[in-house]
Amino acid sequence: MTHVTLTKHAEIRFRQRGIREEVLECLERFGEARDEPCGATKIILPRKRARRAVKDLKKVIRALEHGCDITLLDDGCRVITGYRRK
Repeated sequence: MTHVTLTKHAEIRFRQRGIREEVLECLERFGEARDEPCGATKIILPRKRARRAVKDLKKVIRALEHGCDITLLDDGCRVITGYRRK
């Protein structure tokens, strides 16, 4: 869920334009913030940056799929051992 509050105007426009909440979350997480002369901040997600985010997220998904049932043991500073739970 996004942490910004939408104005009534923004809610209406997003609904009209089919912009889902997930898109807002992606813009907040991966977009570039640019200050506008009027004092507002514009957040954009250039295609190249979006492709990079997709590539990075695919790596995370693969790691999550392969990391199931793995346990790490650490002492607070270092990983001591790791094993697969059965």
